[in-house]
Amino acid sequence: MSQLMKKFMLLLSCAVFVASCSLEGDTREEVISRFPGGEKKIVAKYQGHGEKEQMVERLTYDKSGTLVLREDLRSGVSKNWGDLNPKIKKAPELRKYLQGTWVAVTVEDKGEYTEHFEKMTFTFKGEVVDLVREGKFTNLGKLSTIKKRLKATYLDDGFVLFASENQDNKKKNEAPQKVKIRIKSKTSFDFDSPEMQLSFQKT
Repeated sequence: MSQLMKKFMLLLSCAVFVASCSLEGDTREEVISRFPGGEKKIVAKYQGHGEKEQMVERLTYDKSGTLVLREDLRSGVSKNWGDLNPKIKKAPELRKYLQGTWVAVTVEDKGEYTEHFEKMTFTFKGEVVDLVREGKFTNLGKLSTIKKRLKATYLDDGFVLFASENQDNKKKNEAPQKVKIRIKSKTSFDFDSPEMQLSFQKT
């Protein structure tokens, strides 16, 4: 490489470095919302100056300072806590995440099973899951409680395979059901199965 070419490449590198620093320096951050205790809740990122200044990104945190939502206002792409922590969708981490009791109220059933309202509670204990459904069911005609014990197999990409451990259901040859767990935050997820869609909160 000639000396002239070396000088040109050096100048080009310097120009790119200066330009990147200029763009970075053109971005400012501002806390636009706080929790009652003073902790930052929403941080906005701006680019430009004066009338041309615009918000380009919005970051939402929980009280502990964990980032729970990133919104890119230029592309329109938003990522919640689950999206920002993709490893939680892997089987080992998904199993840890789901441990404990989760409750969903006002379940919308895709089939004809639920007539009015329903409350559903999942309690995950390792591979064993206790399911309690409370509501008014078409086949019973009154407020009733249905309990099941399920076996959970945790799969990658946020899927859980539920198989009934109830002896009565085994006789009916009830097939295992693959359910998509869409994690929204540390304490909430959406449950999507062929029969119903609902949102759970951790108690």
